[in-house]
Amino acid sequence: MFRKLILPLILLALPCVSIASTVNIDMDASWKQYKSLYGMRTDTNARGGDLAGMIVTASYLDGTTEQVVWGKTRGGGQATGSGFNLYKGWQDLELTVTKSLVSLSLDARAGNAIFDTSSSRAYGDDTYGTKIGYPFHVTGDYDPEGTIGVSYTHSFFVAGQVRATDAYTYMAIDFSGLDGGGLSRDLRFNTDLDNVAVAGDLTPVPLPASLLLFASAFGIMGVGRTRKVTSR
Repeated sequence: MFRKLILPLILLALPCVSIASTVNIDMDASWKQYKSLYGMRTDTNARGGDLAGMIVTASYLDGTTEQVVWGKTRGGGQATGSGFNLYKGWQDLELTVTKSLVSLSLDARAGNAIFDTSSSRAYGDDTYGTKIGYPFHVTGDYDPEGTIGVSYTHSFFVAGQVRATDAYTYMAIDFSGLDGGGLSRDLRFNTDLDNVAVAGDLTPVPLPASLLLFASAFGIMGVGRTRKVTSR
């Protein structure tokens, strides 16, 4: 009897170790820029139904790629492809997969929204009118093993206000660093999305001619990354 009890007691005494993904976040403000003349909506927090028109691109482990337009649904909004469904109601984004995903990108500009990645309210750090934001993080019970790479590009600013490095219109999630080379299970995550006050008020800013010549000569467009964040 004693021998039967000893092993369960030992197992209970061992510490529980949870395996979580490492998230590498890259924010690059040196690519395309977009500006707004009218600024952010007073209630900046974008619900799922506020993102209609956002373009979602999915790349699968089998080599196929597809692009889906976000639509409004009862109680939220979603984009549905042949191997995934991405839904957002009030807060979290819920990703359901039926095919292994290598990457997923969201072009929020098409949905009149931007990604606000910083909780700082300091002058020069916080884009005018965006309030407190936060970058990508896993929120659900399942946190895959391996590395998730998240990049924010195509920065955003409000005309006449200081240009900060916390707001972007494009987010790409790279799942190729996960075990198996892709995401094969459902995942719940969050990233702060804010709506602009006026639909269609996100216009591209032409790059200076000198920068275009430099980029052409060296075959690059993003010449300097602004911030990198790693979390686990």
